[in-house]
Amino acid sequence: MEATLSRWTNDTITFLNEHMPDVKGGIGGAKAVLVGSGVGVWVAVLVAMKRPDLVRGIVGIGGDPGRYSLVEINFWSFSTCSQIFHKFN
Repeated sequence: MEATLSRWTNDTITFLNEHMPDVKGGIGGAKAVLVGSGVGVWVAVLVAMKRPDLVRGIVGIGGDPGRYSLVEINFWSFSTCSQIFHKFN
């Protein structure tokens, strides 16, 4: 099994969908606050971009797993997660 940002992002979404029945998203639904450190911050941001209906907020600690800093990247300027992967991989 390969460990990738795509896999961890999808695993997190699957976990929220299948194991957290209170996190329903949408109007009136509860949303999750994702907490991550290092690469976990990137995963949290990607989950929020892919499924904003599930995420209320992010608590990130030390989210610089490489040469790019989260504070230097305007993730919201990308329309898809795929654009981020192509730019920074």
